[in-house]
Amino acid sequence: MRPSRTRKRRLPLATLAILLVAGVGFGCAPAYQLPDAPSPDQIPALEARAQQAPVSTSVLVQLGAAYREAGRLDEAAAVLEQAVTTDPESGSATLFLGLTYEDQERFGEARAAYRALLDSGAGAADLRGEVQRRLPLLERRELESAVREAVAMEDQLQTVRPEPNTVAVFPFEYLGADPAYSPLARAMAEMLQTDLGRVGRVRLLERLRIQALLDELQLAEEGFVDARTASRSGQILGASRIVQGLIVDDPAGIGVRAAVLPTPAGDPSQIPSLTDQDALEEFYELQARLALQVHSALGIQLTAAEEELILDRPTRNLQALLAWGRGLEAEDRGDYAEAFEHYQTASDLDADFAQPRDDADRTSGMIDAEQVSTADLTGRAWAEVEVEPVVSGPTAGPVDFDGLEGIVPGSIDRDAVVEILGTEGISAGSRTLLEIIIRRP
Repeated sequence: MRPSRTRKRRLPLATLAILLVAGVGFGCAPAYQLPDAPSPDQIPALEARAQQAPVSTSVLVQLGAAYREAGRLDEAAAVLEQAVTTDPESGSATLFLGLTYEDQERFGEARAAYRALLDSGAGAADLRGEVQRRLPLLERRELESAVREAVAMEDQLQTVRPEPNTVAVFPFEYLGADPAYSPLARAMAEMLQTDLGRVGRVRLLERLRIQALLDELQLAEEGFVDARTASRSGQILGASRIVQGLIVDDPAGIGVRAAVLPTPAGDPSQIPSLTDQDALEEFYELQARLALQVHSALGIQLTAAEEELILDRPTRNLQALLAWGRGLEAEDRGDYAEAFEHYQTASDLDADFAQPRDDADRTSGMIDAEQVSTADLTGRAWAEVEVEPVVSGPTAGPVDFDGLEGIVPGSIDRDAVVEILGTEGISAGSRTLLEIIIRRP
C-alpha cells in the first residue's frame, strides 16, 4: 500500500546540496539575487572576496560601489583606484572612480578619469556620449573649487608674488542712463580679453575663474573696485595686473574709463588712466582704441601687423554686440539656456561674428551636461559591470542531530515512485513539509 503523501519524505542529495548553498532553512540570504548596485550590507562579503587571490576587478568595482553607496567615499576611491591599477582597460572601474571623485568634489581628478575612459574607447557609445557631455560642467566646477581654496588660503598667498606677466580682465561696469546698453560693458571686457589673447604677449586668466572669484568675494554686484580690493583679488588669482573699467553714456556719446592695476597695489598716482569717447554707433572703434591703450599700459610694444589685427573688428553690428553681451551676462549668472538664446540671436544678426557661435557651442554643451547627473551615470555604469554574484554560505553553528533523527523517515516510509518522479516534498493535503537530511559525522 502506497504511503500517504502527508508523510515525511527524504530529499535526494542533489536537491539538498542546492538548498544548502542557497541557505534555505539556515537563516541565510538567498544566492544570486544581487541588486543593480551592491548595498552596504554586502560589504563584509565583498571585502572577504576582495582578499582572495587573484583579485577580481569585478569584485573590486562592486566593493567600491558599495562603499560609495554607504557614504564611505575615501574607501571607495582607494578600492576603485586599485581596480583601475589592476585592470586599466576596465571602463566600469574608471567610470565609478570618476563618479566617486565627483562625490568628493575632486573635480579635476574626476575629469581626468572620464578623459581616460573616453581615450580608452571602453564603454557603450551612449555612455561615452553622456560622459563627454558632462566634462564642461566639471571644468567650471573645478575652477570654482580652485577659487574657493585660494580664498581660504588668502593669508598664505599674501607672501607669494604673482606670476609675472599674468593679467586678469575684470568685467566692466555700466554707469549709463539706459539699461538697454548695459550689456556693452560685458562685451567690452570680453573683446579686450580676446584682443590680448590674439597678440599673445601675456598670460590671461579665464573669465570663468575671475567671475567665480567675484562671486566668492561677493564683489560681482559692486562693479568697479578700488585699487586695494583689486590688488587683493589679483593676489588670490595669481595675477600680476588687473584690467578693469567703466562704460558711461550721455547725450554726447559713449565713453570708457579703464585702468591697469598692479598686484600688489602700487602708488595710485602712477596708475595710468585710460579714457576715450565716441558715438554709440562707433562703439567697436572705441573698443579697438582702448585695446591699443591697454597693450601700451602693459608695456607691450605692438608691431604694425599686430595693430592691424586689433583694429580689424569682429563685428560692426551694434545689435549683435548687445545680444552677445546679454549672453555673457546670462552665462556669468549660470543661466546657460538664456545665454544660448542670446548667442544664437547675435550669430543670426551677424553671420560673420564668430565668437557668439563658439559661445553658443560651449553653452549648448553646458546645457547637455546639466542633463547628465551622477545618478544617471551610476545607473548606466552597471550595464558595463560583469557582476559576480555574492553567494553567502550557511550560518555556522551546532547541529542537533538527535532532534533531526525524529523527522527522518525510515525505509518503509519512503515513496520510491515519488522520488523517481522528483515530486518530493509536495503534499496533496493542506500541509507541505520540506525535509533536509544531514548524516551524523
